[in-house]
Amino acid sequence: MFGCVGVGRDLHTVTELYRDARYEAAQAWCAALGLEYADMTPAQRVTYHYMTGMTAYRLSQPTEATHELALAAHAVREQPNVLDTAQLTVLYRTLEELSPTQGSSSSQR
Repeated sequence: MFGCVGVGRDLHTVTELYRDARYEAAQAWCAALGLEYADMTPAQRVTYHYMTGMTAYRLSQPTEATHELALAAHAVREQPNVLDTAQLTVLYRTLEELSPTQGSSSSQR
């Protein structure tokens, strides 16, 4: 149970770093959190994938962003109340933007 409290605090830290546009630091925290993935609750996993994906997106890492945001979108079906409406809107809008049908990624650089 102590692991869950630590993971929860760490996810909060990642969220704060992301909100402060400290994306490199947020990504480092996400990488460390990945080592505790097995100890996360299903709800924590939704937040982890969302934050990891959005951080990768902000750091112009479209492959990682697409992968993590797709995992978040899948997980949110099982845990629908984890992300708020604004986060869900950003999640699906970002996935749509990253979709290969929206044009080549090289044209957006």
